[in-house]
Amino acid sequence: MRAPLLIVAACLAPALPASASHPPAHHGHSPSVAAASRISATPSGSGYFLLDAAGGISTHGDAGFAGSVPQLVEQGVRIGAAGVVDLSTTTGGDGYWILDSAGGIFTFGGAQFFGSVPGLREAGIPIGPGRVVDLAPTATNRGYYLLDEHGGVFAFGDAAFYGSVPQLRQQGESIGMAEMVAVVPLPQGGGYWMLDRNGGVFAFGAAGFHGSATERRVRAPATAMAPTPDGIGYWILTEDGGVGAFGSAPFLGDALGGTRRIPAVSLAASPHGTGYWVLLDTGRVISFPGGIGELSTLWTPDAAAQALVNAWVAGDRLGQLDAATRSVVEVLAAHPSSGAALRPCDRVGTALSCTVVTSVGALALVPVRRSSTYFIEGVRAL
Repeated sequence: MRAPLLIVAACLAPALPASASHPPAHHGHSPSVAAASRISATPSGSGYFLLDAAGGISTHGDAGFAGSVPQLVEQGVRIGAAGVVDLSTTTGGDGYWILDSAGGIFTFGGAQFFGSVPGLREAGIPIGPGRVVDLAPTATNRGYYLLDEHGGVFAFGDAAFYGSVPQLRQQGESIGMAEMVAVVPLPQGGGYWMLDRNGGVFAFGAAGFHGSATERRVRAPATAMAPTPDGIGYWILTEDGGVGAFGSAPFLGDALGGTRRIPAVSLAASPHGTGYWVLLDTGRVISFPGGIGELSTLWTPDAAAQALVNAWVAGDRLGQLDAATRSVVEVLAAHPSSGAALRPCDRVGTALSCTVVTSVGALALVPVRRSSTYFIEGVRAL
């Protein structure tokens, strides 16, 4: 087990060209067929980014596309063989960082480069062979933390080091060998939490311990963690779709029993603490709170109407619908570009009425407005 490192490496050069910032060639969704592996919310809470295993980015709601790893490859940038593992958005929502398992950093839009694990190795700093599994930026966007699978923390830019799991072991703490999966900074700064696959939580600096999934005897592996805005609570996601709420975090629902044994891989909380999204490894996103069946799809007033239908179909909530409605949705799912069209949404005050017309019937979507965001609260056949 390697010793913990205290590293502030804003001036170190990256080991790979891909670790520097690259301007996007165009705006839009990254053309990728890989299943989504990470979700990151926009600052408004009215959209999110999805990252797939190939480094492709898809944008939803008010999320803006700033580039992707496949795009860099198309531009001739040399990319290492390490797989892409994480995505983090800037606090302003104008860019994002993508992390690979070797600790390489890809920056897009307003996200800045402050150093990487390959850069540290290139500078002669001894670092163990553990995979890097998570990236978390500071609230200022002028630094970030990288976490390896053994609980080692690498702090870059203005990120301050508050401790690591190897350090705790050196101090005599009895800690299991479960793989670490997430590092989560306090929203106000001054500390961070770490989460391991068993659901154990480790608090460093000013971060308070508010409970863990291990205390609740959760059997499924933990996959993600998100903090509350006040910094005195957090949510923990497990692979079976369960969501544990700790401290000030409210429980707003989970995907237990509704995911057909599809692993839940990522969690993003609303910046306002009023909800969260669960990402399945098929790319399906489930939002909470979510009306009927706690399974609604996020939509913003400025989004294209067709995206509303695509998002609903991608949700695959066939078990929640009556037979007549289900037949319409099945047609849309099987032939999204054949025989299906969305009529313009009628807007009366804050209410919307959206209708999908297909060769076998029509489907009415019933969005309900909450603040500046619309949630699909129900559907009915026409």
